[in-house]
Amino acid sequence: MSTGIESELRAAFDEASGTVAPRANLAELVRTATRRRRRRLAVSAVTAGALILAGTGYAAATLHRGGHRPSSRPAHQHRGPRLARPVRIVTLPAGADVQAMAAAGRYLYVTTDHSGEPPYALAAYRLATGRLVRRVSVPAEPSALRTGPGGSVWLEFYADQASGPSGTWLLNADLHLRSGYSAGLPDILPTGARSALLPTQYGLTALVLPPPGVPGQPVASADPEGKVDGRFAITRLAAVGGTVVAQVTNGYGFHSHLVIAGRPKVSYGGGADDQVGFVTAEAGGFWMTLSSDASPSIGRLVRLDPGLHVVTPAAVRASPALRRAEQVWSAGSTVWVASATARHSLVCFGYRGGVLGQVDTIRVAGEPVALAAAGRVVYVSVAAGDSLVTSSIRAYAVPRACR
Repeated sequence: MSTGIESELRAAFDEASGTVAPRANLAELVRTATRRRRRRLAVSAVTAGALILAGTGYAAATLHRGGHRPSSRPAHQHRGPRLARPVRIVTLPAGADVQAMAAAGRYLYVTTDHSGEPPYALAAYRLATGRLVRRVSVPAEPSALRTGPGGSVWLEFYADQASGPSGTWLLNADLHLRSGYSAGLPDILPTGARSALLPTQYGLTALVLPPPGVPGQPVASADPEGKVDGRFAITRLAAVGGTVVAQVTNGYGFHSHLVIAGRPKVSYGGGADDQVGFVTAEAGGFWMTLSSDASPSIGRLVRLDPGLHVVTPAAVRASPALRRAEQVWSAGSTVWVASATARHSLVCFGYRGGVLGQVDTIRVAGEPVALAAAGRVVYVSVAAGDSLVTSSIRAYAVPRACR
């Protein structure tokens, strides 16, 4: 490793492991490799999305406000892929497959599917060293992993088509304590240290749990302003400012589109050529992958404002790598895209005040399946070959152009 990269990573690790309170939802939940493969085989359309809920006080009080203005800067030239020199920050147990990651405070959180025992687990690792802090067994397959205010960690798990337990867990930062709720759902959106929004079939439920490790009863109530649609089920949540966004699909995973909660007639996507894939909230709007029935796993990157209007910068539309997007994540004002180029790569760029920064690329050794970012470091789990099984998590210094 070159001295410059080593120094930059060391400084970034120190920054990431500090005691500053983390941003809520620093890393968006990423889909698991297993689920992606299953979705490819089961349906010809990608199932993903977001729902927008306006005017809920508890959401508006905790979600970052931002605005969008079209970029007046000329299109940026896309830099060619460059091979980054990563650090192997986490080595997983043999047979473990990363499903999702999130980073907050001093910790990197990872959910895994394991061929041995226990089959499902949630683990916390030190960001600075990769040392395992604690691993807890999860009763069923995790469906959502989020970090929230006050060092809170939220986990959803449910048995899906198989029999078994389902539930919602609220854990403290080092996973030593937890409280819970008996319902498990596809996603969860933290709105406070002990509160969150849950996607029920056609609307939202507000949930408040006791502090982790403290006896008490959960309080769940239907959100009167959270109606989405009477025909489609919510699979994913995202939020900007006082606006929460929801992905919906039909019972077979088709017709994936976005809907404004409380305004079910306002939607985006869902047709044969505009199936909404992965969605992330960033800088007063939403980035998403948009694909077709003919090519459900790869599509173009699109920017939407909170009203679901397309505001994609010209440089994004012109980028060959961003027209072959597989997944999208955001951390702060940085956007990360897994691109299905000839050799898989991570594309990143900054987006501040409606202005697109320089587009940069990191070539990685395999297909990115999970990502989380903290400070000036991005943590990536990749899968090599057709199996989509991961074996480690590597840390890369965030390119200066993308900060």
